[in-house]
Amino acid sequence: MKKIIIVIFCAIAIFVMNFTNGEEKDKGSSWINVQYIECLKNSLPCECAKIVETNSFLSIDTNNCSKNYGIMLNKYGQMEPYIYHIRKTKANEYEVLNLDESILAKLLVQNDTLHFISDSVHSKFIQSEIIKQYDNQHYYKDNVYLLNKAFVARGYPELGQIVNHNYESLRCDCNPWIGNINLLSVKGNPLAWVIFIANDSLYIEKVINNEDSDPDDPIQTEKMISYKW
Repeated sequence: MKKIIIVIFCAIAIFVMNFTNGEEKDKGSSWINVQYIECLKNSLPCECAKIVETNSFLSIDTNNCSKNYGIMLNKYGQMEPYIYHIRKTKANEYEVLNLDESILAKLLVQNDTLHFISDSVHSKFIQSEIIKQYDNQHYYKDNVYLLNKAFVARGYPELGQIVNHNYESLRCDCNPWIGNINLLSVKGNPLAWVIFIANDSLYIEKVINNEDSDPDDPIQTEKMISYKW
């Protein structure tokens, strides 16, 4: 009976939103691990994701009428983010549930900080500065944004200027499909660059595999530019 009431309530809520706003608006927010943010000031996504004890990124939607209700967790080595159900326990407090309903972690939202507590590990997250809603791929843009800050802090141009592409089209991530390398790419375009740090320098190399290359072929690159790091 309780589930039927919730379904009816959600249907009414969605109808009201459609009627008043012209469309249903997704709720939620996207967050970044504070430890990861600090690391990215001097290192790169793959290296920083390795040292984070829980998850580097998460997105949460606590509106149980939303299609995104639950939490998305992104962790080093995963091919795709994992999505979990949540259960409210108190105001601004939730439990993250495994498929068998056991408790994976606890969440507490206090002011501008989200606390993620799993076993004995307590991680702190702050909201993304550029993604203001639930987005299960926000890490692509957040990585570009945070790396740009690291470049500018050192007196260098932003990534968009370096590779001559619009900031909005750039994506960056530790790519697990091809050996966990730091890959900068252009959305909807085969253009891509590998970024890595060696000794005291950061290198950006352009991927030169042609369109006939097999997906399993090793990545071939040519040196493009380097910066003291």
